[in-house]
Amino acid sequence: MKIFNIFIKILTIAILILNFTNLFAQEIAIGKKYVFYNNFDPLFAQNAYYKHLSAMEEFKDYFVSMAFNDNNLTTYPITNFEVAIFPMGDKKLSDGTSKSSVISKIKEMIAAGKKVIITGRNLLQGNTTEVSNFLSNDLGIQYITRLRTQDGVGKFLGYIAFGWKYDPVGAASVKFCNQGYEGPVTQWPLAYYSSIDVFRSKDRNKYFAVDKYHQLIQDTYGSDTDSLLGIRTEIGDARIILWSIGFENFAVDEARRDMLYRAMVWVLENVPKPGSQIEMVRDVCDFGPVKVGESKQLDAEFKSVGELPLTVNEVSIAMSKDNFKIVKGEIKPENPITLNFGESHTFTVEFTPSETGVDYFGQAIIKSNSTTMNEAYVSLTGIGGNVSGPKLAMNILENTINFGKIQFQSKTFDLSLKNTGNQDLDVNVLKIIENTDDAFGFHQVIETPFTIKPGTEKIIKIRFALREEEKKYYGKIHIETNAINARNFDINLIGEVSFTLGPIISASETIVNLDTTQIGTTKTKTITVENKGDAALLITNTQITADEEDVFDLPEPFTDSINPDESATLKIAFTPKEAKTYTANIVINSNASNLPTFTIQMYGEGVSNTSVNETELHLSKHIINLIQNNFSSEAILSIINKDNTVSEMNADILDLLGRKVKNICKNLTLYPNLNNINISFQELTVGTYFIAININEYRVIIPFLIY
Repeated sequence: MKIFNIFIKILTIAILILNFTNLFAQEIAIGKKYVFYNNFDPLFAQNAYYKHLSAMEEFKDYFVSMAFNDNNLTTYPITNFEVAIFPMGDKKLSDGTSKSSVISKIKEMIAAGKKVIITGRNLLQGNTTEVSNFLSNDLGIQYITRLRTQDGVGKFLGYIAFGWKYDPVGAASVKFCNQGYEGPVTQWPLAYYSSIDVFRSKDRNKYFAVDKYHQLIQDTYGSDTDSLLGIRTEIGDARIILWSIGFENFAVDEARRDMLYRAMVWVLENVPKPGSQIEMVRDVCDFGPVKVGESKQLDAEFKSVGELPLTVNEVSIAMSKDNFKIVKGEIKPENPITLNFGESHTFTVEFTPSETGVDYFGQAIIKSNSTTMNEAYVSLTGIGGNVSGPKLAMNILENTINFGKIQFQSKTFDLSLKNTGNQDLDVNVLKIIENTDDAFGFHQVIETPFTIKPGTEKIIKIRFALREEEKKYYGKIHIETNAINARNFDINLIGEVSFTLGPIISASETIVNLDTTQIGTTKTKTITVENKGDAALLITNTQITADEEDVFDLPEPFTDSINPDESATLKIAFTPKEAKTYTANIVINSNASNLPTFTIQMYGEGVSNTSVNETELHLSKHIINLIQNNFSSEAILSIINKDNTVSEMNADILDLLGRKVKNICKNLTLYPNLNNINISFQELTVGTYFIAININEYRVIIPFLIY
């Protein structure tokens, strides 16, 4: 009897403790939005995952860690949470409780449009039909094999989990697995694996690669593989990420933290954040050099990203009010505005320098009820006057590259980064930071930092890859330089996959040679712009770019529309100021499906005491051709002398500023018929150059590009 009473008391205490625990868990789960199930891999759940998640400023107040059991699943239905994280360890998706499997709860989350993050070492092994269908049909996983990562004597074999370069979660990150990482302090994995599962994506345009397997660090650059370790996809509003490894196999804590953070950011990308929150769309206004007495305007923008309305009480200049002012979109405390989720506000800042050669720094302040940042700032910088230094010129307008519509093949755009200043231009950062479905990429290896010498340019080949889904695709390139006019900026990328034709823009010439022109006189040339499509071509902007000395002009207004199968003329004027070579671009922005940003290159040379007609007449006695050798950095300058008399020739290579960078020949005798001259370009950097040829007293220019 005594023993029975003791048992009853112990049982009562246990029930009270259990009830208290449930009440306590209920209390701490109130207001939580993200659930972390901690009992599948109790050995590593805390150190490999939750200690990082619970320390993330942006998410920590909304996380709850609990066991996956029937009581919790009943008390806190999984679909009450926006994100569920399953670190499965050695468990499978068919595991769970007597009433609920993990796979059944994942399907509930997908049906509710919620977000799921899954890791585990055995997720692809020996599964039920339900799990196999989920992995194959919903996640697009095509299993390859289980790789041995331990040799015959028991030594663990190190490998690299390399983040997919353009993936927002993978982000080209390198994780050292099954091996130590030697930094200032050597760091080791929390656990070692004797084998790992690798797979491929059934459709890269729908099921996106996050991480891939590499045996050696040297393999991570410039090579591709289908041996994936991580994959992500979207099903309606739902988003899912799965890794076939656990993060405890990583050597470095920062690698675990960064992967978890990027995963959270991606799955919550289109979900309102808790409370009222502000996000800066453009928080830097770099005006570059502006002449004293003149002004320049730039826009700054912010938006509401929280689930509750954002009340903005003030938008004003906080520093350097004499030189910076808000001319549009200012908000005063007596007239606040309210922004709902997704709504934005743009304000315009004007910079007016008062002294030449002075760097100006200012700040705009945005005061709001944002729970994470009630005071946000926009950095304002500018320079008084045309200060010497590196200057960046590009062949695009409004920092946008619009690839237009593609139908059957990918498209490449050559972005010209030209240094029009008088000092070295250093490009320190050039990377793609946003990329719908990995549609955009660099069509070459980009290694930063790199330097562009004065008067030269670097061509960046940007590719818009064909995708199966008909829709618009968006991307963004982030660039940081030391240019006085463009230090920190983004280039927007737009492309569309469509199987309808639309308006098609073309021109009679896309490289226009204005030839040699006497200094102070004007030469004009007319080209034809045609619409070869089946819809009206609507032109929104026609502008000259990269014309530092204002020697090129469009003397007549260009049309704003061209009907199908019709054309319009575009008149170009060239008025050189000095005896040198000039280059610039005409950029036409339109609704063209093939090239919404259409670029025409122009070049010409200023000379003194030269008769253009006489030059053209005498040059008709020669046929000049530059023949590239595709297998070396050499070319052949071929000149056919049709005149029966002997001619004398001098030739130099000039850069974009008209400066001589190399002599080809001096006082060379041209005999009748064929004359070949071998030219080496080995010492020249990437960029645009010109061969200036003088035959007797006459001159001709041949442009060429090294890339």
